[in-house]
Amino acid sequence: MFDRRLRTRWWRLCLPSLALTTLLVGCAMPGKDSQKGARLVTNASYQELSAEENTPKKIRDPLSLKLRYARWMEELENFEEAQANYSIVLEERPEDVEAILGLARIDQVAGRFDAAGTGVRKALELRRDSATAMSALGQHYVARERLPEALPLLNKAMLTDPANKVYRFHLAVALAKSGDATAAYPHFVQSVGEPTAHYNLGMILKTQGRYAQAEEHLLQAVTKKPDFDAAKQALTLVRQQAQAMGTYASQPQPVDQIRRTGHSRPATPSSASPHRLPSRR
Repeated sequence: MFDRRLRTRWWRLCLPSLALTTLLVGCAMPGKDSQKGARLVTNASYQELSAEENTPKKIRDPLSLKLRYARWMEELENFEEAQANYSIVLEERPEDVEAILGLARIDQVAGRFDAAGTGVRKALELRRDSATAMSALGQHYVARERLPEALPLLNKAMLTDPANKVYRFHLAVALAKSGDATAAYPHFVQSVGEPTAHYNLGMILKTQGRYAQAEEHLLQAVTKKPDFDAAKQALTLVRQQAQAMGTYASQPQPVDQIRRTGHSRPATPSSASPHRLPSRR
């Protein structure tokens, strides 16, 4: 449910899809994300990569081009081709952290969680200072609902590179899922903007069955961005679910009137998930 393509699979950055697609249905992030993880990858085309690598210096390292091609295939969700190329790189460079993380992301998407966890932990052992590996392992733990283990890693990755919106985004998701909406909200705002921050929080709250709070965040998203169709649809659905459970104290304002009146109840920063994940630096 991310505003963007993101299919929530957790590590696209490592990550830039995870997004990997629907970490939370209806969420949005800078990249991709999913209950299996979030994948964050560069959106460069193979033609661009080929041109960049077409220099005497780069040709001396053909594995560099193969690695970038593998990342591109991963972004296109051609996982078989991506896996084959990552594997070729590892045959020549067994300690190539980027290739190890690439295979781990593919394992995560395929549901091979144990193999994915092994790969990410290996990458972090090889590069203790790698924010990408820290964030990747944190996302893996989030996907396995091991939030106490995930939060320190995601926070450290963010502090290592505070300007990186992808790291900040995944930290926000973990904080929101852990129930600390107040802490999650500003990280979402900095990574995806206010309307999407409210949308993501609303979607996470919805999955937690906290319909009243979810409605407030979704209403804020629509108020701040009246043409936010995904938020409008989610708001309508949340209201229907809340009414069915008898949780409304008064009649909610119709969604189609929000644009004209700009009315909304104040929302408190709550749990989150992604709608439009920031692109990887």
